[in-house]
Amino acid sequence: MSMNVPTFVPPVLAVGQTDRDNGRQGLTSGLHTHKGLFDANSLRATGILMPQSGRGVEVIYNLNPDPGQGSLQCYDRDNSSWLDLNIFGKNINIASQSGGKVTLPAGTAQNLIGEYFAAPAWSLPQTNAWLETPLQVTGPFSGKRTRFDWRVTLNVTALCTVFSGIGIDGTIQWTLGLHTFQANEYATLCGTMYTAPSAATHRIGVFLNANINGVSLTTSAYQILAVTEQVA
Repeated sequence: MSMNVPTFVPPVLAVGQTDRDNGRQGLTSGLHTHKGLFDANSLRATGILMPQSGRGVEVIYNLNPDPGQGSLQCYDRDNSSWLDLNIFGKNINIASQSGGKVTLPAGTAQNLIGEYFAAPAWSLPQTNAWLETPLQVTGPFSGKRTRFDWRVTLNVTALCTVFSGIGIDGTIQWTLGLHTFQANEYATLCGTMYTAPSAATHRIGVFLNANINGVSLTTSAYQILAVTEQVA
């Protein structure tokens, strides 16, 4: 009696000695591809095994350095390029634990366009006119809200009234303060303001206007102008 023995043996894609399904835990050493919806009470990555192709959101756990660190990333394996990752929700909280902190790349929340920090010898060359001081910052702006912080320390003569302000590209834009001095003295004028310069390269400068001669920047203190764009 002869028997027809099948010659086709289905290939084994993945075999693991510890593979099991005991009603609570199922293990596999192969790749599971599920193209429908997936609902689970929790999702945990316990290792790092990068996909060889395709693109998508990856959840990995790197055991090094000890005790390990987790990552959530969006990556295109075919083109070796990072993709955007968006997180949506009504209230989004990032709560570091155990004394940790939240770290952002430089320029993420705000970008320092430039800073003037020096003690130049400079005097107002004429009276009753807005004149740009050496406190100047030039840089590229993106059109976002920007903060100007400035401080000038002056040597003034008695009965002098000094106006201070901020200008753009050599022209005064905002009068931000004035003070009349009753005696020869040193004085510090300072302030902060917000505005949104147009998207272009601009020069931001501190301007002064005095009614009489005898106003100069003192070399005994640093003069400061900081221009910071609010990115976020």
